[in-house]
Formats: sequence, C-alpha cells, structure tokens
Amino acid sequence: GMRAVAKLTDSAHRNPNQLSGGQQTRVARARALVNLPAALLLDEPLAALDLKLREAMQIELKRIQRDVGITFVFVTHDQGEALTMSDRIAVMSRGRVEQIGTPSEIYDRPESIFVAGFIGSANLLPGRVSATSTPDAPKVDLAAGPTIDVPSLPDDVDDEHVTVMIRPERLTPHTGDDVGSRSVVGTIQEVIYQGSETLLIVLLDDATEILVTIDPDHATPETTSGHRVTLAWVPEAPFVLPGRTAIVGATGTDYSEVEATMAGDLDADDDEPIVGEGAAPVVVPEAPPAPSRRKLLIAGGRG
Repeated sequence: GMRAVAKLTDSAHRNPNQLSGGQQTRVARARALVNLPAALLLDEPLAALDLKLREAMQIELKRIQRDVGITFVFVTHDQGEALTMSDRIAVMSRGRVEQIGTPSEIYDRPESIFVAGFIGSANLLPGRVSATSTPDAPKVDLAAGPTIDVPSLPDDVDDEHVTVMIRPERLTPHTGDDVGSRSVVGTIQEVIYQGSETLLIVLLDDATEILVTIDPDHATPETTSGHRVTLAWVPEAPFVLPGRTAIVGATGTDYSEVEATMAGDLDADDDEPIVGEGAAPVVVPEAPPAPSRRKLLIAGGRG
C-alpha cells in the first residue's frame, strides 16, 4: 500500500545509510503518511536534492497528494517550485502574508510590488497615471519615456504613482518602428541561450535594464548583442500596481536587487525625483546611486 505509493518496495530491507538522499526523503514521507493525518507539513523537503531529482520529486509529490487526498502544507523558498506544486499559494514577507491565491492569480495579478518581483521574473516600470488617461482608455506615462496604453488601473491609487509589470515572456522583439503605445525601445546588451528559451537583456535609452525571453526558434540576426530593438506586447500584457517600485526594470538580473527583493525592500522613497505630468523630467541634485556588486566587479576587472 503505502510502500508502493512511495515507490519504496525495492528499498524495504535496506539500512538508512544504504539509501540515497531521494530514497531517505521518500521513507520520511511514507512514515508521515502511514497514519493518514488530516494535514501534512513539508518544510523545504526537496532543498537538498539535485535539480533533476527535485523536479521529478515535485511531480511525484503532486501525484501522491492526489492519491492520498491529504492537505499538504508545503514550505519552500523556490518560487518556481511553489508555482509547480500548489493549488493555492500564500506569499509571505517579513512574517506577513502578502497574498493568497492560485498560482495564476499570484503570477498574473500580483497584489503588491513585492509579490510581482518575488514570484518569477518581472520587469517593473515606474510611471504616473497620464493626464490623457480616461476610464475607457487608461494610460500611464512611464518614467522611461513613452506613454503606454494599459488594460486597467488599480482601484486603490491614492496618488498618481503606479508601477507597470510586464513579464519577460510577454515581450516580443521587433526591428524597425516602435509599436505605438504598447512598446519600448532599447539596445540588446546580452543574449543568453538556455536551451528551451533564450534570454535577451535589453538596455532602454534611459539605462533601464529589461529582461526578455524568447523561443530559440524566434531568434534572428537582429536579436543579437548590440542591435537596436523594439519590445512590443499584446494589449492585455501590462499589469498596473499602485505605488512606485524601488527596483526599476528587470528584477532577476542583478544580485543586489534580487537580495533586496527577497528582503522586501521594494517600495521607493517618496522624495525620489519623478517626471512631471507632460513636462520635462524634474532634475533634482542627488547623490549618485550606489553601484551594484556586478558593476563593482566589472570595474575591478578593468582596473
């Protein structure tokens, strides 16, 4: 029964030191399940496994949960694992629940800037509700320059500061003209082939770094380092959040920024200079931003 469910039939008579890490995990799980508890708490059970084993065990755990019909409370720091495993996710930061929802709700409709940056990769673009915005045609003036159309604005915008989230896979590189009010323009800095997808790191004209993922089949001679590129999206791709993000652009390309995201340091200071409505940027003298670890390392290498 439980031995077969946990795939332990062949390991039943072995000593613990004869079992691999994955088999030991299975034994521990079978012991916990044998009395059919009302709920089972799994606290980072796959953290010590190699990537391939972890991915296989994720699928196996889902199958076992369906078979036994017991609620599994699964604690993990791996956001991809949370999306893979869950029927419902509770995202926590500093001991506080930020959002509870299905994986698609958490990923596509995050309720805070923290959740947007924490779950999956995101491009976060600060802006203001445009003076030309209407209820039927909401628009946002991005700090990066263009005024873009958005599907909707959040209900709870106390001031005009908003953050537009666009996921890397929703961006499509085009060469040539920009695509009206649903695109930004930049220069490709890096191209990283990852097998099932290719990452493009694109620098917008205001130095904002944007992450784009494309299918390797869609790579062209233009999607190479140094080329100018227009990043367009379908009308429903942008998701607007109230408030202004402290981390601008890609949330997953800089170690220091990822560290800040994990710590929940994603709200910008209110006295940060911002673009006035329809006017030229308001330039306020300020200290230059602290360089990231990556920039320091690059500068050190040049030195």
